[in-house]
Amino acid sequence: MDKNSDQLHTTGKIFCICIRNADSNGQVWDVVLVPDAIIGRDDACHIQLYDKSVSRQHCRIYHDGITMIENVSKTNIAKLNGIDLSTPTELEQGDTIECGRVKMIVDSIYCSDTDESELQRSGTYYIDI
Repeated sequence: MDKNSDQLHTTGKIFCICIRNADSNGQVWDVVLVPDAIIGRDDACHIQLYDKSVSRQHCRIYHDGITMIENVSKTNIAKLNGIDLSTPTELEQGDTIECGRVKMIVDSIYCSDTDESELQRSGTYYIDI
């Protein structure tokens, strides 16, 4: 059992993040961080970005006591608030993530008491604003 799964089972808490596309406010991703969430172009990514400037796997968000983000692309450096992600960095509400030409805003990072089986692993949905 990995560290994140162990934390989930001992605390009963599930960490989640809600991110929206800065250029399309109606596009929102609400993702469970068990154990992490990958942002990229690949179909297996939890947050899929269909833009050729985005790597197949661009960056990773995970919770390890605090919510962190790290670059995983070897060719494209993800940015946090306009600064290259050269090391894992704490992620906070209101931060801007850039993967290629796509900008996203972290709307919320939250902890849920809901049973893991009741939460979607990831989801992209559109809302009317």
